[in-house]
Amino acid sequence: MKLVPFGRTDLAVSNLCLDVSNLARIADKRAAYDILDTFCAHGGNFMQAGADVNATDRARSDSLLGQWMTDRDIMRNELVLTTKIIVPADDSFTRESLRRVVREACEDALRNLQVDHIDVLLCEIRPVVFSLETLLAALSPLIADGKARHFGVSRFPAHRLHAARWLPNGQ
Repeated sequence: MKLVPFGRTDLAVSNLCLDVSNLARIADKRAAYDILDTFCAHGGNFMQAGADVNATDRARSDSLLGQWMTDRDIMRNELVLTTKIIVPADDSFTRESLRRVVREACEDALRNLQVDHIDVLLCEIRPVVFSLETLLAALSPLIADGKARHFGVSRFPAHRLHAARWLPNGQ
């Protein structure tokens, strides 16, 4: 497998990404380790944790991946880890409550994965509920604190993301 640049970041990722979000549900520990070992043996380094699954499966799969990294002495910089935070479309969120929800979800992922940072934190969020400024205010502290290196969003219109380039203070 070859490594390719990940957009405009400093990351080089395998041209295939292994989604491990359901790993604990579909495989026992031995089979899961075989899957992870095989992926890495073929040059894979890009893994998607905690995607669209229920909280229990997400935590179990994230923990399994973290334990595999520990058991196999995988250095953190050998893998590119991404995880997704799904923010409910709840118009009762304030800027502060959204920041708290995003931080707690990120910290849960870090704890379960047993790592100190996420390479790419994806946030699924509904633009009808949150402005781009509110979203950036929630995600930016995670970058500043070193909990995430980069972030991305899904289900957010590209033209609104493009507008982020023109926000004040380089947010």
